[in-house]
Amino acid sequence: MAINTSAELSDEQLAFLQKLLNDELRKVNGNIDQLEAQTEATSKCSHLDAVDLASQIAAQRAAHSVLESQRQQLSEIERAMARLKVGTYGLCEQTGEPIGFERLAVLPWARHTVT
Repeated sequence: MAINTSAELSDEQLAFLQKLLNDELRKVNGNIDQLEAQTEATSKCSHLDAVDLASQIAAQRAAHSVLESQRQQLSEIERAMARLKVGTYGLCEQTGEPIGFERLAVLPWARHTVT
């Protein structure tokens, strides 16, 4: 169980947020696996005419952009999970002030309070 250094979050709230993070981690990992498989499959296509090749390149660029976004989100989730383990989860990385439960329930990997 995580150490609760923030008086703003109860053990029940931390457990709820940890479940949200775990669920999101599974979802994002699934998205990444799917996008990587899709990108690999489209790159193996051969016998394409110029129009099909241009379409394939555009689709690969779009998939790559989404993939990078998902990898960034994965990194944020993993950082939040690490903060949970060391007891700094729910605290603003800039100010050290508690991040409200409502914000964390919407964005469980939030690193900053809303000012």
